[in-house]
Amino acid sequence: MGGVAATQQFAKYYLLPSVGHCGGNGPDTYNGLGAVVAWTERHQSPNTLVATQYAPATSGGGPGGPGGGSTSDLTDNVPTLGAPASTAAVRTLPLYPYPELPAYNGSGDVNSASSYHPQVSRALQAPT
Repeated sequence: MGGVAATQQFAKYYLLPSVGHCGGNGPDTYNGLGAVVAWTERHQSPNTLVATQYAPATSGGGPGGPGGGSTSDLTDNVPTLGAPASTAAVRTLPLYPYPELPAYNGSGDVNSASSYHPQVSRALQAPT
């Protein structure tokens, strides 16, 4: 296909650190659909997206009765796409198109997207 630069003219791949394919313990809520719409309808290619991790929602029911605090299964933690967050944001992280990953600047709040910059992993760099 002509390499990464040529491929990124029509396709981009974003990795979400600390997030499995069904959610996880990391920033997993982002406006990917909005990025695709802007790209296809307004020709604005996405670069950095920002993912947010929200505090767990508290529940008054479920197993253990009211206020039991336990969840019924893993799907309780999967965010609903397009729905507003009902809890406070606890962490944001920038998402960069492959092969770049977020790298901590070395200072600043580790829970803030502004404390990161894009960096290609050494594992993905050509040997010198």
